[in-house]
Amino acid sequence: GTILSWNAAAVRIFGYSAEEIVGRSISLLVPPELQGEEEKILEKLKNGERIEHYETARSRKDGSRVDVSLSISPLQDSSGRIIGASKISRDITERKRAEDALRESEARKSAILETALDAILSIDHEGRVHEWNPAAEKIFGYSRTEALGRKMDELIIPSSLREYYRDGLAEYLMTGAGSLLGRPIELTVMRGDGTEFRAELAITRNSWEDPTMYTCFLRDITERKRAEEEIQKLNADLEQRVIERTAQLEAINKELTSFTYSVSHDLRAPLRALQGLSNALLEDYAARFDDIGKDYCRRIVTAAGRMDTLIQDLLAYSRLSRTDLELKAVDLALVVSDVKHQLESDLQENKVELAVEGVLPAVLGHRATLGQVMGNLVSNAIKFVAPGVRPRVRIRAEESGDFFRLWVEDNGIGVALEHQERIFRIFERLHGVETYPGTGIGLAIVQKGVERLGGRVGLESAPGEGSRFWIELKKGQT
Repeated sequence: GTILSWNAAAVRIFGYSAEEIVGRSISLLVPPELQGEEEKILEKLKNGERIEHYETARSRKDGSRVDVSLSISPLQDSSGRIIGASKISRDITERKRAEDALRESEARKSAILETALDAILSIDHEGRVHEWNPAAEKIFGYSRTEALGRKMDELIIPSSLREYYRDGLAEYLMTGAGSLLGRPIELTVMRGDGTEFRAELAITRNSWEDPTMYTCFLRDITERKRAEEEIQKLNADLEQRVIERTAQLEAINKELTSFTYSVSHDLRAPLRALQGLSNALLEDYAARFDDIGKDYCRRIVTAAGRMDTLIQDLLAYSRLSRTDLELKAVDLALVVSDVKHQLESDLQENKVELAVEGVLPAVLGHRATLGQVMGNLVSNAIKFVAPGVRPRVRIRAEESGDFFRLWVEDNGIGVALEHQERIFRIFERLHGVETYPGTGIGLAIVQKGVERLGGRVGLESAPGEGSRFWIELKKGQT
């Protein structure tokens, strides 16, 4: 077992130079646990046997292992006596790694095929089945033995669809592209007993393994399709209910609006009579009343006045819902001028500082409706100030894309964040009538009016810091 010659390839494989290894025992290259293997090799050589492509492991100079394939031939002298051996060692490390990787890949592939819930089939360019996993057995009712070698279209494609499938496969074979490959499609497939069901099919080419082989992934989507159909039916039913309910609500709203208008209009006549008679009692029969009687009359007049204001506001709100508005460009400067004229006595009586900053633009709107909106905002700014505070109102506009945003800012008592949505509801009040008189309809008119104009309204405010109301409307072309 003594090494007599050592070539350059051996130096590369084992790391020993010829000077280091020649004359030493071959056992130096054999791992301890494989020493018995080397003894068996020597025994065979002594018997004159050749060893071909024997795969094993050997030790390098640095202690690492190398996979080798050994071919060993006995050497004989002229008398036929065994005097040595010629050994060829080939480094097969990369091949062994590739084989190990292939085995791992095959194991993973096998595990996927065995455990997959979807049917996985392998077919060749003729459509013949080469792989048929357990899920395919369960879904289609054919055993693996029954399926292998048969054409896929004959197994699972209904006769009415086979031509489409064959054309798709043929198209791919001719052009490298096709409707059946590279993307999932839904189609009807067939079980072994002839029953049909909906499935999702995807076919890919095994370019990494064999370009003439294809893998088919097939999923039973019967339950999914049933659920989708049920959802579609429920959505259709829901949509129909929404349409019907919307129509009912629209009818109810129309009736309610009409009722509100009629009641409000019809109430004004007796209310005016009540006001007139109460005032007549105070003027013509005051001498016959004591102080209590006079106080009662004054209370009747005051209550009737509040009722008249409420009815007027209700009528205004009702008209906003009933009136057809023709939208056109409206100069906001003219609207503010209308509001000043409308509220002239209130502005003077309360010594209001009303300032308009910059040039106000034109917006798409309706002048009378904008007058109602702005009038209510300015009226609120005058009304809701702390006792002894002189009201200040600032009006300005800013551009925001295709819209203009108009701001009405005041120095009033402000509105807490949690109440800012409430105040736009009809009849919603945050303060008693005795503290701040009003009907609770003004801001509802503001919101309704802005909505009718296709805009938005909002508020920025905090208690004690005043309020900044804004309305946003489309730009008007003047």
